[in-house]
Amino acid sequence: MERSLETEIRPLCDNHIKGNVGQVSVALDLIKRGFDVFTPMNEMTTIDLAFCRTNRDRLEKVQVKSVTPVSNKIIVPLASCSGSKKYHYALGEIDWIAVYITTSEDILYIKYHEVVQNKRSISIRLCGGRPNGSRKISDYKNI
Repeated sequence: MERSLETEIRPLCDNHIKGNVGQVSVALDLIKRGFDVFTPMNEMTTIDLAFCRTNRDRLEKVQVKSVTPVSNKIIVPLASCSGSKKYHYALGEIDWIAVYITTSEDILYIKYHEVVQNKRSISIRLCGGRPNGSRKISDYKNI
């Protein structure tokens, strides 16, 4: 019996698969925007991707986070986990956090130096902003 493509697609519940899909999706988005995109050759690095703008001579380093919304918001961790070890990024190690939203396939770009370093995560509302002026999802669409 022949399977259709629809039956082959698995839900993104495995964290490793979810992370890989996020990385490939961000790389594709950056390529579509006209950037040259590079990936590290090993897994023991703080970056997932790097890209170069045509008018600049330096690579910008990206850490990709794949997240699934809960209660109309996303929570973006500002650390990487490997087994039982958690690694917090130092200022200058990465330039951007790219957030791949698994349910909508949207990609957000957050400048790392704009994130308060002592935070463990940041939270972004998917619809509207809070009255105190918090940013909306549309504020993070450009890079």
